Amino acid sequence: MHKQPLLRIAAFFLCLTLLCAVCLPVFADLGDFGGDADYGGGDYDYGGGGYDYGGGYDYSYSSDSRGSGDSGDTAAIIGFVALILVVGLVLAVSASSSGDGDRSFEVEDLPDLEPIEYYSDIDPEFSAVKLEEKLSNLYIQMQQCWQAKDIEPLRPYFTDAYFSQLDRQLDAYRRNGVTNFIDRPVVLSVKLEGYCREDEEDHIYATVKTRIVDYKVDDHTGNTISGSRTAEKFMTYRYHLTRPTGMVSDSEDGVRSVSCPHCGAPVSVNESAKCPFCGSLVTTENHDFVIARIEGLSQKTVG
Repeated sequence: MHKQPLLRIAAFFLCLTLLCAVCLPVFADLGDFGGDADYGGGDYDYGGGGYDYGGGYDYSYSSDSRGSGDSGDTAAIIGFVALILVVGLVLAVSASSSGDGDRSFEVEDLPDLEPIEYYSDIDPEFSAVKLEEKLSNLYIQMQQCWQAKDIEPLRPYFTDAYFSQLDRQLDAYRRNGVTNFIDRPVVLSVKLEGYCREDEEDHIYATVKTRIVDYKVDDHTGNTISGSRTAEKFMTYRYHLTRPTGMVSDSEDGVRSVSCPHCGAPVSVNESAKCPFCGSLVTTENHDFVIARIEGLSQKTVG
């Protein structure tokens, strides 16, 4: 989940390795008082000779007896490598600790969208304000259901594929005895970015900005595994909603009551729902907008 800090660490140490490869010979030369150096562009002679500083002070060594020249090389190299490693470790720890801090995420570009106000020409009963309110309320319900490790009540509001994906993720928490707590969830804004028609589907994209306190707890010990019980996360998401082309808005939230084909019991359904009496999955092809995908755009942690 936090691949970006690890990639930054790996990239940083790769740069350090390249830097060492380039700079170590220079440090070795600075520590080598046994060769002739022409700073005007001449060659270094590692076989023996002397540096002439212009003041009559001459260090001279033979190629067989370098004395403190080798010590100078060794000291320079060790000091340089130690400095690089210390700086690298400090930055690596810093990058790791900020893994839950400010982040941005790579997402696909939006398709060409028509202004959302034009959608009422297609569906006179459509209300952008009502859909934004619905997404705001759904976000709060989603956090509550996620913390309870039961998102079944949300099935009517997701495509079957996306619901199954989320439930598989949540199943890992159930198996491992972990609860993802989301405290004080607040929706700061919901904005419908526009709509398009593709593959006999109508698509609406929305940007949702929220604030939460997010942390994970071991169910057995009560210990915090990750996250913070006090720090606030400011999250920005992109919601992708879809419904079949040709559908029109017929109710406030798109959910309607149908009879379960297996037991006849009434079931509230949009695209799909599970019958509370017999447990059968009830689906319908004619449904209102459902969430096909939620992508994280950015995250900022405060506190």
